[in-house]
Amino acid sequence: MKAHLRIVRKKALIVTSTSIALSVLLSSFPLASVTHAASAPHPTAIKVPLLGNQALSAQELLNPPKLVADSTKNIIGRFIEIEFPDNAEWRNAISAVMINGYALQDPSSYVITSGKILLDGAFFGGEGDYDISIEANGYASADLKQPIISYYSQNLALNKPVFASANALQEAKNAVDGNPETRWESKFADDQFITVDLGAVYDDITYIVLNWENAAGKNYDIQMSEDGLTWTTVFTTYQGEPNHKDKIYLAPKKARYVKMNGNTRATDYGFSIRELEVYGDAFSGIESAPVLHADRTENVLGQPMDITFADDVEWRNAISEVKVNDAVISPSQYKLTAGQLTLSSTLFNEAKPYWISVQSQGFKNTVVYQTVLTRDGGPTNPTDPTDPTDPTEPTNPPVNPGSNLALNKQTSSSPDYHRASSDAVDGRLDRRWESAFADNQWMSVDLGTKQTINRVLLNWENAYGKAYTIDVSVDGETWHTVYATDKENGGIDNISFSPVEARYVKMNGIKRGTPYGFSLWEFEVYAGTADLIDSPALTASTKAIIGEPVELTFGDNSAWRAAIHAVELDGVSLNSSQYHLEAGKITLDASLFIEAKAYEISVAATGYKNDAVSQLVTLGSYHNLALNQSTTTSDGSLQSGSYAVDGNKATRWESQHGIDPQWISVDLGEATTIHRVVLNWENAAAKSYRVEVSTDGVTWTTAFATTNGREGIANLLINPTNARYVKVTGTERTTQYGYSLFELEVY
Repeated sequence: MKAHLRIVRKKALIVTSTSIALSVLLSSFPLASVTHAASAPHPTAIKVPLLGNQALSAQELLNPPKLVADSTKNIIGRFIEIEFPDNAEWRNAISAVMINGYALQDPSSYVITSGKILLDGAFFGGEGDYDISIEANGYASADLKQPIISYYSQNLALNKPVFASANALQEAKNAVDGNPETRWESKFADDQFITVDLGAVYDDITYIVLNWENAAGKNYDIQMSEDGLTWTTVFTTYQGEPNHKDKIYLAPKKARYVKMNGNTRATDYGFSIRELEVYGDAFSGIESAPVLHADRTENVLGQPMDITFADDVEWRNAISEVKVNDAVISPSQYKLTAGQLTLSSTLFNEAKPYWISVQSQGFKNTVVYQTVLTRDGGPTNPTDPTDPTDPTEPTNPPVNPGSNLALNKQTSSSPDYHRASSDAVDGRLDRRWESAFADNQWMSVDLGTKQTINRVLLNWENAYGKAYTIDVSVDGETWHTVYATDKENGGIDNISFSPVEARYVKMNGIKRGTPYGFSLWEFEVYAGTADLIDSPALTASTKAIIGEPVELTFGDNSAWRAAIHAVELDGVSLNSSQYHLEAGKITLDASLFIEAKAYEISVAATGYKNDAVSQLVTLGSYHNLALNQSTTTSDGSLQSGSYAVDGNKATRWESQHGIDPQWISVDLGEATTIHRVVLNWENAAAKSYRVEVSTDGVTWTTAFATTNGREGIANLLINPTNARYVKVTGTERTTQYGYSLFELEVY
């Protein structure tokens, strides 16, 4: 959805009138004060300056420099830095700067310097894509889309040191423990405070969340400090409310300490905060760590992995934890010397990619992507049919010898890219190729000589390819497709195919999975002469019922089982917690099956042909107890609650807009044992909500709660419980609208 150039006036959505204080952040760019407020409405009509080049024909217009969007600090309310290859003539000819079609009238709201255009953050008050156009006399218009996101994703206050005014009734640390069920509670008086020490000075604090308990602050300030001595007030309100989550957007601030000063209470009790959250660039103000380099020499099973780096004694001595695939390993599993981290071979029990990360106190986290291969070579005992290296043994497929053929090779890509394709073959996970923000983009690698290959590994950044092909060529001109997909969902795609001769290998992106472009951390290619082996046939369950796990069976093949790298349901990759693999059986989690229908389940294993089966899931003896039953809702609903239980997915209940909390309840007619609730959310969904049950409509028990809700179908398995009434209460929305349910089903 395109972001409109407007700011909705809303409590706790704050962008200061100077917005970004460019004169402070960028002292080399003197600016007059920006006089427009972010919340002020834009004029209904703005005259765009008459351009001198209107008399020129299209053929006479010169090409402008290519604009590059800000993709690092593109946060609501923060100044945006557009880059371009510098062209002084074009720069001096600029006659208008426009955002979403509006010409910026105040020259102090933007700064144009060599290779950069800085735009006031007050114009970016909402999440979405903004159309930016630069007009220059004698040149064609320079245009781009600038994505704006709501805030940095890491809560800097989580589990940090915290202190508060004296005689607190509940500890201050409860407000930064990440658990909304605990809380800090001051004594029953005004003029109380709570302060969190972020541990370091951060440059870009842009967003604060106060999750108030009923005992809230009616009048309070937010103050910040770099040293804990000198404080600056960045926000004040007199409209605090009980049980409300105040979300405060700020122009970027530099601080180590963040304080809530409670001046006047909203109740007769004290001040009580479930969670105090602070968001900013997690790496600003923190020293960079050395770049880690993967082991590319003896990276095979049974060998320790030697991760190398440019030695930094201070960083090395400050190492606090080492992780392999997000699991913290013990100091006995690694050895640290100057310039080298050696990891025990016991950590690598499968031939596959591994994430290795190192955290040091006072330094940025640093990561490396380590591929571990099976051993190269022929059979050690060709006469022994059980020898795992024997290529004639059908349960042990021949392996891909050698390492990544694409490493540091020449690359090419579609034009107008944001980051070079060479960054996708450098073996580093801190650099990436990033295409233009459009479909039909590509990158290719030249292996240097013709090779026989049978595997490609794509390590996607968040901006992944939903539909793409892998194409190969021996001459770079004639291509043919060895793999095609239209249902990918990011992460690591480990792709096997029949051996083929190729010098050039291309990822041809057809459709993006996000509004951004296609972005690869690494594009790897592996040699291999082994054709794909038949997988064991999967057999569907004959007793698959909604609300119960689904079991697929197969003739056991331990080598195939060990080579499995992906299980997909209707084309969507599952994470490892959603299925369980054992000899002869794959068990899929019951929560995956949200409708009575046939599901397509596929299994991918390195070196094997993909295997798939159609699994019919039925209602069994269960039926929707809420269908056409009576409902009640919170006041002011815009569409009736009855639409959420009519069995029609084209109708919906819609609460009033902009107010939390809101609720809908269904009366099942009589008390019965229930074990599953299905919520089919429209786009206006609940981010935080709870499902409660009752036998009398008076006393309620929470059966399910989440703070990570989203649009789509939520299939909620609950402990079997006796209930007549089922209520869904939304406490935080995903949009500025209300809460909207296509269907509320109870089983």
